[in-house]
Amino acid sequence: MGIITAYLIKTLLFQILPGLSLSVLVARKWPEWPLPIPLAIGLGSASLIGIWLINIVMLLLPGLPAWVHVGLALVPLGVFLPWSLLNRSWVLVFQRLKGIAVWQFMVGTLAVGMVLMVALFYAYKKPVSEHDAFEYLALGKQLGRDRAITYSKYAYFENSGFFYVGRHAFAYPLNFTLESLSDSVVGPSDALYFRAYSSFYLLLLALLLYGILRLYFRDQSFWLTLFFILNYGLIFNALQFHLDSARIFFLLATVLVLIQWPVNPEKRHYITLGVFMGFQAYMHSIGAIFAGIELLALVVYLTIQKTIVWPKMAQVAALALLFGGYHYVIDTFWGTGWIF
Repeated sequence: MGIITAYLIKTLLFQILPGLSLSVLVARKWPEWPLPIPLAIGLGSASLIGIWLINIVMLLLPGLPAWVHVGLALVPLGVFLPWSLLNRSWVLVFQRLKGIAVWQFMVGTLAVGMVLMVALFYAYKKPVSEHDAFEYLALGKQLGRDRAITYSKYAYFENSGFFYVGRHAFAYPLNFTLESLSDSVVGPSDALYFRAYSSFYLLLLALLLYGILRLYFRDQSFWLTLFFILNYGLIFNALQFHLDSARIFFLLATVLVLIQWPVNPEKRHYITLGVFMGFQAYMHSIGAIFAGIELLALVVYLTIQKTIVWPKMAQVAALALLFGGYHYVIDTFWGTGWIF
């Protein structure tokens, strides 16, 4: 099997199919959001849930066979697809799509397809470069070899001589771990899944921004998004194999929930906020710091408004810890000490 074919199969199984299934579930739960928002959130979150499951199992049950971890990455597909079919979420989304002009749908699909083709061609042709990308790739390879996650004062791997100097959670390097472990099942993809990661989340970031802008600047949303896409900083980022696009994506998703915080929040608000805070921490240390700032700001705001419900705030904090923040607690007390 060719490299491109193996990459497409992995992308379809780990990102696209579970992501689209989660998207229609999010669209059903958040009907006030324009469709680009649940589409972006579903595609961005589903694969990360699979990576998170691999992380937890490698931490608690080290040394399990490769096929177990590949199976864990398929859990989002096995859960979200039948769930979305059973509760008819797809039908509701298709009904909402009827309100979109055919030309808008065609132009949007064509634009996304062209961007994906260019990004894939670039990722295929350019080898991994730059310090951070090499370090994450090496860590992902090491985690795949050991199939275990451990914490120590110095993150040195004696069996390879690799010394990891990062302080971030393992979301990004575990993508290469998954890619390498699934090579025996699908076929080798030559780190293309890892290399295309940045471009994938840049596209989702633009899609998420477009959906948010439609909430507040509907008539100008397309042109504002185009301005965002064509700026030098974004284009430069697209040429790097890094996690910045994913890190900013989950930061923006968290901010979206915060700025729409209602006077009488529902259960979905607390759960979504906690999960997104956890995901942004799981992607990068900066996300962990921002999650703490965001939670503190919300607590102060609700206290001033005299509408704070402390058990619900505790629930948000617990979810943030569960879905990413736990890494920094473990690393602080039983690992490198994190930033302290």
